[in-house]
Amino acid sequence: MADFEARARAAWPAVAVSSSAFRDFVVERLEDEPSDEIAQDLLLCCGCLEGDDAALRGFDENLGQWVPAFVAKLGLDAMQIDEVRQRLRHRLLIPNEAGHRKLADYRGLGRLPSWLRVVAIRIALDLKQTEARRASTPPRDDQLVSDDPELDYLRQRYAEDFRSAFVDALRGLPLEQRNVLRLHLLDGLNIDRIGQLHDVHRATAARWLASARESLAKETQRLLQARLQVSRSEFESLLRLVRSDLDVSLCRILAEDD
Repeated sequence: MADFEARARAAWPAVAVSSSAFRDFVVERLEDEPSDEIAQDLLLCCGCLEGDDAALRGFDENLGQWVPAFVAKLGLDAMQIDEVRQRLRHRLLIPNEAGHRKLADYRGLGRLPSWLRVVAIRIALDLKQTEARRASTPPRDDQLVSDDPELDYLRQRYAEDFRSAFVDALRGLPLEQRNVLRLHLLDGLNIDRIGQLHDVHRATAARWLASARESLAKETQRLLQARLQVSRSEFESLLRLVRSDLDVSLCRILAEDD
């Protein structure tokens, strides 16, 4: 215990949490001794929940770096990204009606940024829907900001059909393909890290990811073609829509599943 605690404190030397408080925090969450990286994340969380100023400053600085990466595929502007950061901080650190703070739910089973990514994506998607309602326009599901009027029209006209086909296609993927998509899009792991987790070469992990994306896109296209009575030109445009919105749609559906 002393060894990993010392290494965690080396990463956050200004965080003034007692050894007993930190040990109790770790023991409540893990049966085995954590890795150095997980220990560092747990120390930061423990300090924030204890109200330590240095921990809260470090947490805010990290959120400033993490949040833009979390929501990069959702087409948010700088003001919206800052709003997501503020809402994320509030959700994590401000007690709810029962006095519970969500940051206390972090169990140290993976890196802190990976755990926060799902919460940030949910907040970002809620923000986009809220702003759409305020503008008196129907929320357009699974969309990127686009300057293509044709794709925007198709998103509005076929939003429900697209979502239904996409969800069915995703559910039909083998578990291994769903997992590799989740690791990449929600957990933010690159192909090197995915390869390490599965003990395979990065080229193999890259093939897995490309294959999962391709399978999902093709099955979504097949289901749309089977369900919709559209002209050939409209269907060709729908194919472009599937390809352009693939990652955003995945982020939304996977975040909702979690």
